[in-house]
Amino acid sequence: MGAARKWRREKELNPKTPSPVKQAVGPGGPGIHAAVRILASSLLVALTTLTLAQATAVTPKFELVTTDQEDMPRTKVYFVLGERKVLARTVTGHETKSDVVPDWAPKSSVAYTSLWWAGQGDQFYVVKKGTAYRIFHRSIDEESKPGKFRLVKSVKSAG
Repeated sequence: MGAARKWRREKELNPKTPSPVKQAVGPGGPGIHAAVRILASSLLVALTTLTLAQATAVTPKFELVTTDQEDMPRTKVYFVLGERKVLARTVTGHETKSDVVPDWAPKSSVAYTSLWWAGQGDQFYVVKKGTAYRIFHRSIDEESKPGKFRLVKSVKSAG
């Protein structure tokens, strides 16, 4: 168990427990060099965690394929999983942008997006289950109740 995790556990049991750095430089502690090692170790763990999170970031990407004679946009919907670009589906519509997490996306989703055109659209979300990313999709229409999401693709994560 790492020093930071061990300290957090001790802190939960006894809120007055001083931090490992205070213990190192306080009376009877091993000194400033130990405190620097503790801080460096914590920083390394934080940077490693951040790097892993960035390496496995999942983002939606779009590619306008065609606009036919009726000006209906056909868009390829991709999800970028780390360094891999995975085609989920080609649909009619344009991406809808929002800064608000949609209520239709599960809390466990790592990415989501929707596209809309002329009263109908498509919704996608991605969840990570074990070592795989699972991409789900459903079609929506403004005149009917949304259907169930269906699994479109399951992609093993790299590494």
